[in-house]
Amino acid sequence: MDAIAKSVGLVGITNGTKAESWNPKKDKFIPANYDAETMDSGKKLCKAALQEECGLEVDPDIPILGFIGRLENQKGPDVIMAAMPELAKLNCQVVILGTGAPKLEEKLEALENTYPFAKGVAKFDPELARLITAGADYCLMPSRFEPCGLNQLYAMMYGTIPVVAPVGGLVDTVLPQFGFLMGKIPLPDKPGVAVSEAMLEEGVEAMIVGIKKALQEYGTPKFEQMRLACMANDVSWQHPAAKYVDVFEALMSSDIEA
Repeated sequence: MDAIAKSVGLVGITNGTKAESWNPKKDKFIPANYDAETMDSGKKLCKAALQEECGLEVDPDIPILGFIGRLENQKGPDVIMAAMPELAKLNCQVVILGTGAPKLEEKLEALENTYPFAKGVAKFDPELARLITAGADYCLMPSRFEPCGLNQLYAMMYGTIPVVAPVGGLVDTVLPQFGFLMGKIPLPDKPGVAVSEAMLEEGVEAMIVGIKKALQEYGTPKFEQMRLACMANDVSWQHPAAKYVDVFEALMSSDIEA
């Protein structure tokens, strides 16, 4: 597919964000507003509020992995839930928010019964999504495929470091100075084919690799530098919009007939 795209001259343009509505300095849905200069104190207050809201231990020294997304195979929430025994061995908390497949919703809501360091919320809750984005330390995205993605961009705007699968637009937007890559999460060869237990186990191993790399840096100078780099990164529509203009102008000046 990549070869075909190159041969016909297809151009990929990443998403942009609405910087006026996604802005930690002005966001009315988070308990403490902050910018790059006040990020440390602001995020600590948001983190404590998130832990309290989710019934987790309120401790600033425990890193939080946050996932916001549809509960379907593309986004990899099944991998996160299958990884709970491994995550229990690490010093972290996990918050998952999303709706989708009924079986995954049921499993998500039952997480905290077995794993007290985790909280699953199976509903559409924009306010909680904002709190997770601001209060989490890491944005977890174990996508099996992802044309671009938005949550990693929102996370960076709030100084939350992405930990993502090496696919699609996640690779294009989460550069080494902004986040961490996990291994590739296996995807069935044919649409509609269920994920096998072996593939799920392989996905857990791939994700844990990225999470361990991220947690190793938690609280270090590198971690602080990455948070600041994320917030300084322009993920608005300014650059993508300019690329669209370039493409349209190139088409208009070409000899291609409608």
